[in-house]
Amino acid sequence: MLLNTILPLLAGLSTVVLAIPAPVTPSTGLWASSTVHIARSPTTGKFAKRAEFSGVNKDAVQADCQWRWLRSYQVDQLHCTVKDKKCDAHEVYAELELYIMSTVATKKCGRIKNASGCHADPVRDGVARVCTNSDFNYAKARVRACVDKASDECFGGNWVDNPLT
Repeated sequence: MLLNTILPLLAGLSTVVLAIPAPVTPSTGLWASSTVHIARSPTTGKFAKRAEFSGVNKDAVQADCQWRWLRSYQVDQLHCTVKDKKCDAHEVYAELELYIMSTVATKKCGRIKNASGCHADPVRDGVARVCTNSDFNYAKARVRACVDKASDECFGGNWVDNPLT
């Protein structure tokens, strides 16, 4: 349809170049990652991103997620890792937080929990997850690291923009 409209307009030109973007396919998706470290304040005992405390060099939780932007509304190949680094009897978890552009809301996906304690190896999910929202586009995503308590304490990493929106 578009060519039928453009070609008569360009008939007088000797060379016609049309840039048609290639569709993003599963083999050409765009990779992204996000990391967050949270620590306990030495003065208040509250959790926050490690960078918010001066002089703190011990993390309580480390979380990493890697994913591929497959479409404007879909993430695939999601893998998260979470490490409990504080011996305080609280489990920790990581998940991907996706920001939905048109509703100004977020969706959580791919939660992975570490109940092994602070001296265990990091927990990494063994299955690549897919997060799809066919009604709305994801504008950006980030990893969230959480301490599992009666009222969970969660902190997000830096937002990573979706280049497909």
